[in-house]
Amino acid sequence: MRAAATVLRTAGATRDRVRTVVADPHPIAASGLVGCLAENGFDVCGVVGDVHSLNALVELARPALIVMETDLGDRQESLAAITTLVVRYSSRILAFNADISGKGVHSALESGCLGVVPRAAPVADLLAGARAVAAGESHVHPLAMAAVLRATRSDTWDRTRPVLTAREFSVLALIAEGCSNGAVASRLGLSSATVKTHVERILRRLSADDRAHAVAIAMRLGLLH
Repeated sequence: MRAAATVLRTAGATRDRVRTVVADPHPIAASGLVGCLAENGFDVCGVVGDVHSLNALVELARPALIVMETDLGDRQESLAAITTLVVRYSSRILAFNADISGKGVHSALESGCLGVVPRAAPVADLLAGARAVAAGESHVHPLAMAAVLRATRSDTWDRTRPVLTAREFSVLALIAEGCSNGAVASRLGLSSATVKTHVERILRRLSADDRAHAVAIAMRLGLLH
């Protein structure tokens, strides 16, 4: 059964408070998360428990931050929704996950989450992650990073193709359209410095010499069409 969305506020967020949506399929966990965020500078404008409701609420509320469990009943559907929200609305998403296996963390980041914090983390760590992601910064909790490093050493996922985040895919797609860094920044609502950083990471991950080379490699690998 689809969980209903709870809209707490749809317009006029409180001054200096970060407009936030919470997505969690477990009502008790969601309630605790809302209380924690609301008491610490976040204006929680809605709570959802499934992918359909998340998409609808983000379209309506346009939050500055989404704090979510990346498995809202169907993990693959949830990860696909994250990518869509990042590409369509430039959403900044913090994964607040029970699963901090290497593959779980990798999937969250690859789908477009800017940060990952495990459910077992202290409140201070959750708030630090939420504030960083709301500011557009990457934030991976040390426990999550340790899981990724362990998985990398043990080769637990397929790394035969370069890994690009959803944001990097968006940047690369616009580069393929002929956009300059400035144009990409304008289209995605990012600073020029942030776009430059994304481009540098894309070149490094694709082992490309320049932007044109990166596009050619991506097309050859089937990452762009």
